Amino acid sequence: MRLRLRRKGTAIIRSATYNASTKKATFIAYLTVPDNAVIVKSGLVAVSGTNFDPKTVVLTRDNADYVKLLAAAEGKCANVNYTWNKSNVNVGDMWYARAWLVYTLDGAERTVYGNLVKLSATA
Repeated sequence: MRLRLRRKGTAIIRSATYNASTKKATFIAYLTVPDNAVIVKSGLVAVSGTNFDPKTVVLTRDNADYVKLLAAAEGKCANVNYTWNKSNVNVGDMWYARAWLVYTLDGAERTVYGNLVKLSATA
């Protein structure tokens, strides 16, 4: 039997929820790296919907309101879960977020961003 190695990293937000009673938005990300790759840095980027138009701007670490780092994943060759809780989110607020990952494989550094997720805070 021949084994297939994963050759690309992935960064996915699995869940984005809002709790009106606690005024918290929660984003759960799942990050994977290829076999033999090492995580350099990873996390989640987020921006308020009042400051962002997804039709004209691509959300990255360079233009995010929040750049969250998952320091515990650095130096690992493993899949990781990451949860970010944003407090003081009011009903009617809108947030956009993406998971991101930088890893090395075969001596080359690679950066991966996941799909953009929109969270509308509703009661």
